[in-house]
Amino acid sequence: MTNSDPHSGAATPGSRLPLDGVRVLDLSSNAPGPFCTMVLADLGADIVVVDRPPVASELGAQVSIPNAQVDGLARPHFDAFARNKRRIGVNIKKDGGADIIRSLAARSDVVLIEMRPGKAEAAGIGYSDLSALNRGLIYCSITGFGQNGPYRNRPGHDVNYLGYSGALSLFARRDAVPPPPPNMIADYGAAGLLAATSILAALQARHVTGEGQFVDISMLDATTYLLAEWMSTTFDPMGDPTVLADYPPYDVYTCGDGRLITVGCVEPRFWTTLCEVIERPELVALAGDVTRRTELRTELQRTFERKTVTEWLDLLDPHDLPVGAVNSLDELEDDPQIQARDMVTTLSSEHGPVRQVGIGPKLSATPGSIRRLGVPLGADSDEILDELGYSAATVGQLRGAGTVFG
Repeated sequence: MTNSDPHSGAATPGSRLPLDGVRVLDLSSNAPGPFCTMVLADLGADIVVVDRPPVASELGAQVSIPNAQVDGLARPHFDAFARNKRRIGVNIKKDGGADIIRSLAARSDVVLIEMRPGKAEAAGIGYSDLSALNRGLIYCSITGFGQNGPYRNRPGHDVNYLGYSGALSLFARRDAVPPPPPNMIADYGAAGLLAATSILAALQARHVTGEGQFVDISMLDATTYLLAEWMSTTFDPMGDPTVLADYPPYDVYTCGDGRLITVGCVEPRFWTTLCEVIERPELVALAGDVTRRTELRTELQRTFERKTVTEWLDLLDPHDLPVGAVNSLDELEDDPQIQARDMVTTLSSEHGPVRQVGIGPKLSATPGSIRRLGVPLGADSDEILDELGYSAATVGQLRGAGTVFG
């Protein structure tokens, strides 16, 4: 993908990438880790993913998890998490497997790992093991609950961390059970991005100290961190952290064509203008009456059913109001703002056109880029082992022993 527009986030041929020269050893396999290294890879880091031997899915054929070590990444070129990365297949339980990991760590700037506390140490690839080989190593561990505390060894998924943090309660209308959202919050928006930010901070600190460090990312911590504003209003006796969870001027309504429209008219000037433009000025006063919120929501729903979502947006947009359509993922690439920002991009490949999410960070001088589509598990094993100094004969022995694959 090439583009000279400084706002597109696309690199021009030969341009420098902000993380050129940074080597990351990715030992993760589940959502936050691969997302974190996708961000770093898009910005130029050399990501070496250590693939585990593929296993059958425990979740059933109806469930698909991007980049999980399931069924061998049969279509890796469609997997955005796999792009811009090199892959080596290593069975750490086989003879020589841990040695390969240690050799890779010795030449890396960053190690990213997802294992419950104590597991990496038991395998000989804990922080103390690897930092002894590389004093500048930044070792980032992503776990559900962190390295300490009574929950440290519990399993968990996005919905569990949302529940413990209190975030899930904010999705519910009053007296209702909150629906679990997709795993984009704790996994990606919280832990994945916090890990990437923390790694970059640790790299900057190393410029000053010359020393690496251990980075402890808890998915529960990360989700709780997102709640800074809501926690502030909770701890303030005058605050109400649920004010927008059951507030008709901040809601979603069904239009006459069955499509949805989002309304975010929280500020009085927006709310007043909305009511005037939809020809319901009598609704202005109802926003502040908690006892009439059900009535207000019902009236707004009846009103929005009078037109299609396109008709409403054509009417409302000229009045500078925070309203918008709810796109399906199939509709996303046709949205003119998404197009303008190159947030859905089409890439050519031997498999034909491949669509993926674009580059999120937009850096004007050193933008990120998609330089390589995902490859199968262990596709770069020989190349990476050659860089480590392994002879062809040794690699053949490791393959024969099942230590290396791909």
